[in-house]
Amino acid sequence: MKLWVIVSLFLTTIFSAYSQRFKCGCNELVKENYASSQNFFERISKNEFLKNAGLARFFFTKGEYEKAYEGANLALNLWGKQSGFAKKKAELCQVDSIRLEEIKCLSANLEFEKLLNWPTAEGWTHYIEKYNLSSNIERATYYRDSLIISHIIQTRKSENVKEFIELYPNSFFIPKAKELFCEFQYNEFVPFENLEYLELFAKEHVDNCKIEQVQFSIFSIYEKTQRIPELQRYIENYPNQPWVQQAWQAIYKLYTEEWNYNKIDDFRREFPNYPFADELIRDIALLNEDLFPFEKDGFFGFINERGEVRIPPSYEDVSFFKNDIAVVQQAGKFGAINKRNQMVVSCLYNTLYDFDQDVTIVGDSLYFGLISKSGEVIVPMSYIEIKRISPLVFVFQDTLGYRFHNSKGAILKRDIYQEITPLSNGNLRCKLNSKIGVLNSKLTEIVPIQFDDVELVSDSLFIVKQSDKYGIYDAKKGIIVNPIYERLKVLDASKGLMLVKKAKELQICKFNGSKHIALSFEYSPKLFEIISFHQNVTTFSQKGKFGSMDINGKIQLKPQFDEMGSTNILTPFKSNNQWGFLSQNLVQVSPRYDAFYTLNKLGFIVEKNGKQGVIDFTGKEIISVQYNSVKWVKEGYYILDANGFLGLADQFGTIIAPCDNKTIQVKGSDLFLLQNSNETRYFIPSKSLWIIAHE
Repeated sequence: MKLWVIVSLFLTTIFSAYSQRFKCGCNELVKENYASSQNFFERISKNEFLKNAGLARFFFTKGEYEKAYEGANLALNLWGKQSGFAKKKAELCQVDSIRLEEIKCLSANLEFEKLLNWPTAEGWTHYIEKYNLSSNIERATYYRDSLIISHIIQTRKSENVKEFIELYPNSFFIPKAKELFCEFQYNEFVPFENLEYLELFAKEHVDNCKIEQVQFSIFSIYEKTQRIPELQRYIENYPNQPWVQQAWQAIYKLYTEEWNYNKIDDFRREFPNYPFADELIRDIALLNEDLFPFEKDGFFGFINERGEVRIPPSYEDVSFFKNDIAVVQQAGKFGAINKRNQMVVSCLYNTLYDFDQDVTIVGDSLYFGLISKSGEVIVPMSYIEIKRISPLVFVFQDTLGYRFHNSKGAILKRDIYQEITPLSNGNLRCKLNSKIGVLNSKLTEIVPIQFDDVELVSDSLFIVKQSDKYGIYDAKKGIIVNPIYERLKVLDASKGLMLVKKAKELQICKFNGSKHIALSFEYSPKLFEIISFHQNVTTFSQKGKFGSMDINGKIQLKPQFDEMGSTNILTPFKSNNQWGFLSQNLVQVSPRYDAFYTLNKLGFIVEKNGKQGVIDFTGKEIISVQYNSVKWVKEGYYILDANGFLGLADQFGTIIAPCDNKTIQVKGSDLFLLQNSNETRYFIPSKSLWIIAHE
């Protein structure tokens, strides 16, 4: 009995001790004696519940939320095992299970807010591990993965992307990571787009999402050789690729270039596996024949070069044959036929593009999709607009913006752009998040999407605009001229020369910013446009008069003219309200004109007394100044207007067709359509051939 009493007294003493320390810690906390309060709580050694409950309250008050979270979590884990006395005691510090949950939740939220202000991948990782039950865990995971992906993009290493995918398989950024992995892996294994690298890549990385483009690049390299053995090797090496049939067709065209019976017969014997053997003879005769649209009684059909009707006029409208398919219209809808007049695509569409490739764009009154040459729907009509960028790349527009897809409709890049504009060199000017950059034909970013505007100079050189200032970006080197100029024009990339506007002056500078010549010019928009070196000579102006100088700033012709055009073989000048021309040795060429218009390579359209003609670069009048208008329509040809009637002339001024036509249209690279009151005719310049339909 005495022993029990002694033990009871001993336990009571111990409980009273840690209970007293807990009470003292709470009192000191109220008094804001923080050091003393923490000391009392930490000295509680026999009751982990009260110790952690007190420390949770203490650390939360002090703003040390990670420790507060730990204390609250431990206290909550012990809550169910506590006596009513211990729970009652906890109320001295205003702590119960609800308050502990609140401390725990608030601590996690406040730690989250801290990380929002000072985010790091390590910090977010620690948060996710520490506060795995927090309501912010999904956002924290997103922020962590975003920072990791940003770092990976800077490294451009596929192994880093692979590690990310393995570590975070459920990340929101997995689609983007897979896209980056494909791009980085491609760039690592294909430093140059030659056959050796491409074939090795195709062999070792069949699962890479760029594999279709790689396979097409391989085919293109074989095809560009225009050699039968190389195309045979392609067929042997890649029998299951979709371009095998095109390779066979290329072999056939190369082998039977002369298109005679003996060649065709030899081809059949030498290539018994040709997949189109059954139709070979029949198709050759037809495919070798050019067909041209003609109209009769309001309907259209096709004739051959001899004017013989090959397809009777039964369509409301037709296009030219492209890729052996012509678009036709019936009952207001468009479809397509082959040269046998077989309907390969039913007339179902409001819009149907020409078949330049095996897949084309179709549309109804609102939306667009893709179909094959056989009429099979590849992509349903559900997009606002579709544009073809290359044989394998299309741009689809929906309500969100523009995105890259392949010919099967699959997404090639997940970015949604505000604008996508093809450039003349095959690159793509893209706008994303109100910033502009450039992608190449492989959809790899060659100018970062961070500028206000980008202008193409050459294959790898671009003028960039940032904060209303202009600079130069090299796709291989990066920024080579910082965007600090009000206006900028590249004069000679090989010499590193540019024309820039500084304040009210124009200066010819080197790319490093130093003046190339000491002379400066007063800025005007016109002068900015016409300064351009030809044979190392350019036009310039001083005090409102125009002259010429060489590339080193030496005056060739003192400023004396009222106006001048850009230097060329002939350089236009204006004096006494008349335009004349200077030869390369600065001799004035007669006569004078009221106005001039520049042509591509042949000379100038000139105007006098309201009539127009053409002079060449020697100043010789090759088309007399007697027409209401002269229009340059293609390399070496002009359409002449004489009082509303049209004629056709070649580059030497020779009249091909007199001015008795109502319309003249350019229908192809080697074809004109002329219509007068009596008939419709085609003219093929390369053959000097006229085609007139007859029964």
